[in-house]
Amino acid sequence: MQNQFTQNAPYDDAPKYKAVTENVFDFSVKVSVEDLSLELSKITIGPNPTDSEIIIETINPGIYNLMIFKENGVVLSQKKFSGYLKTFLPTSGIYFFRILETKTGKVTYRKVVVQK
Repeated sequence: MQNQFTQNAPYDDAPKYKAVTENVFDFSVKVSVEDLSLELSKITIGPNPTDSEIIIETINPGIYNLMIFKENGVVLSQKKFSGYLKTFLPTSGIYFFRILETKTGKVTYRKVVVQK
């Protein structure tokens, strides 16, 4: 292992690391527009923009975990729901929703705008 980090140093005081130059990105997963629209249609959030009330509905039965973030990254709330949830957003701004389908582990992110 030691030899791997020092063998190609251009000079004696050179940093002792080796850059990774192959297999950095995996392009084997192919996603089409149809795949994305199918995923997006499984969870609906609305109305968007809203004045405070948001309704989340899912097509697939199951338990979901919801995290609501403010635009500065602060987590405002965490809730579990099954199929339908009505929640309220306190002030004007941009909110981000992270919805985890617990059975499959799939995560969906959405942006909601509140205009009061």
